[in-house]
Amino acid sequence: MRFGPLALTAAALLVGTVSASHANLITNGDFENPALNSTSSFGSTAYQPPGITNYVYPGLTGAALLASWTYNGGAGLIDTSQGFNAWYQNTSPSGFSGVQYAFVQSTGTLLQTFTSALGGLTTISWLEGSRPDLGSVNGNESYQVLLNGTQIYTNTTSSGQNFLSISAIGTLLSGTNTLEFVGLSQNDSTVFLDNVAVAAVPEASTWVMMILGFAGLGFVTHRRRQGGSAVAIA
Repeated sequence: MRFGPLALTAAALLVGTVSASHANLITNGDFENPALNSTSSFGSTAYQPPGITNYVYPGLTGAALLASWTYNGGAGLIDTSQGFNAWYQNTSPSGFSGVQYAFVQSTGTLLQTFTSALGGLTTISWLEGSRPDLGSVNGNESYQVLLNGTQIYTNTTSSGQNFLSISAIGTLLSGTNTLEFVGLSQNDSTVFLDNVAVAAVPEASTWVMMILGFAGLGFVTHRRRQGGSAVAIA
């Protein structure tokens, strides 16, 4: 069955509707909140080394919920005020957004609980970087990513690794979901994280609209062809 220009235009609009439903379910995935240069307190569970202003462990002595993310142990926030040279071998990271990102050090954990309208397969994406070797400390950090308790990714970063785009496939539940980054190293090796995103599964109503739309377009096209044939025969 061939579609005319009107049908193709309508079909494109329907596909656009489906694509638009792939919104990011993660809040504050770029870790720009709260700002490290603000005067706000990070709470009693936070630790910031003396004289240090560009990174903080919000939940070093107990889990801390901060701008939709829960930080526990060696997980924290860092900004670029120290400069990229110290972390990225004189190369600005590709795809990096804003001035802050998160890190998971040693066996720290970083997680967010969020809601999905519909269950099903989804794509989880993020940027992954790594601290270089510092003295006797190996910068390579082993970590895993869990969606609803199921491992969807694991890796050991390379020392001084620039940010790389990473993606994995997981299964969303209809309702509450949890995405978690878990450190696996026993020393203070560190993985850097930014631009975390979880694609929303298209809502059922969107699929119904698309199917009905294509069915309707096919019916109209068929009737028009029948009408044209009748006129030609007459």
